Amino acid sequence: MASAETLAFMLMSLMEFFGLETTDMPGILDVILNAIETAIGLLILGILALIYLLGLIPNPFPWALSTFL
Repeated sequence: MASAETLAFMLMSLMEFFGLETTDMPGILDVILNAIETAIGLLILGILALIYLLGLIPNPFPWALSTFL
């Protein structure tokens, strides 16, 4: 597991890359919360696709068939 210094260095590097100041805490929290929200959404989509590929549910995306066929 990464140490606190390593995590702080990575966070500060990302902040420097995106041009965020350390006094801009609402902006920093917004970036972090958006990343967490995106990760949770992709995880749910991945689990749904895995369950579909295992054949446990018939079709989790019925709207896709009417769109592409």
